[in-house]
Amino acid sequence: MPVMNGIDVLIEIRKNSKFNNLPVIVQTGDDELEEAVKKLNGIYLSKMNSSLELLEKEVEKALKLDKI
Repeated sequence: MPVMNGIDVLIEIRKNSKFNNLPVIVQTGDDELEEAVKKLNGIYLSKMNSSLELLEKEVEKALKLDKI
């Protein structure tokens, strides 16, 4: 992204306590960001090792989490 990366967006989302439990999927080619995404309660997907099926599975799980 030109101005912010996925971690920056996730940090901004988490600044508002109302969105602390909002499921956010971050797909990135930078494997070093995995721990940061998880610490921010995000769902990490590697661009290198993810498939459409994996993305669909994570979206389905995120939608279920949102209903809890």
